[in-house]
Amino acid sequence: MAQLVTPDSVEALSTALMNLTAGQAIYISADDFKRLTGEEIAELASEGRLMIGNLAARANCTIETTNCTAVFTKNLARPVSSIGRGH
Repeated sequence: MAQLVTPDSVEALSTALMNLTAGQAIYISADDFKRLTGEEIAELASEGRLMIGNLAARANCTIETTNCTAVFTKNLARPVSSIGRGH
C-alpha cells in the first residue's frame, strides 16, 4: 500500500522518490500536485505532468495518476550484466 507524502518542494519529492526501495510506493494528492507544479493533475498535456514524469523516470519509478492522486512505485533494479575477463 502506498504511503501519502506531502513534499514542500519538487526537490523534496525527488529526494523521496530516490530513497524508495524496489517495490515501495508513495503518493501525493492532487492538491500537492497543483502546489508543486502550478497545474491541475487532470491536465493531460501540461508542463507539470512532464516535470513530474521526468522526476519519476530519473528515480526509476513508474507513475500512475488519477484525478485525485499521483502514485509513484519504485521499479525493480535493472539487471546489469558484465563480461568476465579471462586470466
